[in-house]
Amino acid sequence: MKIEAKAGPLQGLAQHWAVLVILIVMFPSFYWIVNDHHAWLWDQSWYGEVSVDLWFKLTHHFSGWFAAMATAFGSKSPGIAWLGQLFVPVGRAIGSIETGLLLSVLVTQIGSLALFYKAVRELAPGRPLVAAIGILLFACAPLFVGMSHQYVAEALQLFGVTYFYFLAATGHGMQRLTLLGNLLLATAIALLAKVTSPIYCLLPGLIVTYTFFRNRDSKAEAFPKNARWGWLWLFAGVVLCAACAIWYVKNLPAMRETLKLQTSLEFTLDYGRAGTFFEKMKYWLRAMLTSFQLPLLLVGPLALVGAGMALAPAIGDRETKPQESGRWRFNLLAACSVIHIVAVLCLCSTNYNEETRYLLPLLPAIATVNVWLICKIRQRWVLAGLTLLLSAQWIAVSLQALGWTHLSHEICSYWVIPLDTDRKQAKEVVRIVQNTAPTDRISRYNIVGLELPWLNANTLSFFAAKEELIAGSRNYYTGLGYGAKDLDQAWKRMSDMKIEYFISLEEADQPENPNFLNLISVAALRRIRDDPDFAPKSFTSDMGVVLFQRKAASPPAASGAPGR
Repeated sequence: MKIEAKAGPLQGLAQHWAVLVILIVMFPSFYWIVNDHHAWLWDQSWYGEVSVDLWFKLTHHFSGWFAAMATAFGSKSPGIAWLGQLFVPVGRAIGSIETGLLLSVLVTQIGSLALFYKAVRELAPGRPLVAAIGILLFACAPLFVGMSHQYVAEALQLFGVTYFYFLAATGHGMQRLTLLGNLLLATAIALLAKVTSPIYCLLPGLIVTYTFFRNRDSKAEAFPKNARWGWLWLFAGVVLCAACAIWYVKNLPAMRETLKLQTSLEFTLDYGRAGTFFEKMKYWLRAMLTSFQLPLLLVGPLALVGAGMALAPAIGDRETKPQESGRWRFNLLAACSVIHIVAVLCLCSTNYNEETRYLLPLLPAIATVNVWLICKIRQRWVLAGLTLLLSAQWIAVSLQALGWTHLSHEICSYWVIPLDTDRKQAKEVVRIVQNTAPTDRISRYNIVGLELPWLNANTLSFFAAKEELIAGSRNYYTGLGYGAKDLDQAWKRMSDMKIEYFISLEEADQPENPNFLNLISVAALRRIRDDPDFAPKSFTSDMGVVLFQRKAASPPAASGAPGR
């Protein structure tokens, strides 16, 4: 018996209350970002700093805002900061810039859920419960939950990739102008999110391009009055693509240098390990399981069982033409999804880097394959069981993220970070920034002599940018050098910059076994203590923070943020 024969309460919920379902599954993430108060890590702080700087330029120095937009980051795609700056006033209004910025991430995650839901409704017409399951396939993934709490670019990249899947599923019903405008928007969003986005959306993009040339404009589209929305979509797509192109052309040299660094053996081994292709493939398959869990472990096999049990009824549908039902589009998109998954895993297995957040943009492909399998199921109890299992995983992951149950990174992505309501580290960073702030309102450089998750140059720079919204001036912070190993070279860099403050921790409070980022942190602390040009500044700290200030006349003003 087909499930479409009689609409049940879950179908009605999925069909009429999809927005409510999305809001429900995202509520734990909203609770997390409102109540978490830990000091942000390196990348998150850098993204936050640039977002705040762009808003400051927009509201205080509008003439320089366009230049700041065109040079944002320089070595990383600027989409997260371009969007995030709009949420800075929201953060100020509610008393937390961090919460405001994370709301932008929450909005993009909600957008991804909505786009995928609409795509499944088009690919599986008349089966709203399957579309609701599609929402759960996203929402229950540990990596999706973890990335909802982090101010990094992957959430925006996921939205861009999901946008391509949405267009591949629904583009046949769009007018050509509308489809072209949306294709341009999706392309710009994906490239502004991360430069690696084409890896994840190339094949769906080709489907959308084919659909564009295959579509035939209706007679109504020949009249401007009926095509006005198509022209608006096209205008928005062209503007955003132009802005994207300007940024890439402007920052191409910096991106080349960054790419050269990130592909060097020394850099990649800091974030991964060497191994054979099959050893690396084993790692990434394990990472896939901890990142997505149930969609990989149970949904596929159970869907195949359901498909086998429903084989006879399914054969009875053969007389329906694929062109009329859209089944051929679904099959093509599912095949492209499989190719994408395999290609990305193979590409990852040829690199040393083992950062698992790069798997997040694969979620639309994984969910598409699973939905394709689920559509073969005709039994109510199988679909109900899948819904319960996915809901149980969503509850379990959410409880772990909120810190209400035990968290094991052996079975759950390490990006699921428990809620931290302790403000101690954040308050200490605020005190450091305020005690090293310029008294004459002239910005200068300071050195952070070690790299810890809560105490590093990026984190202090982010907090300094937030202080600038109030004080109107700021200092700039940088480190001894990325992965610095030579103390003399780091000292020369510090001397050339004419720093005003040196910030570090007492030796007893520094890591006993320093990683590659802190190889000379203790040696630098000892040397600054013996330097006659610096003197310790009175600073009481329960966390071991020590400050050293230049004795001589104030150093020259900083010309801009130092390189990272």
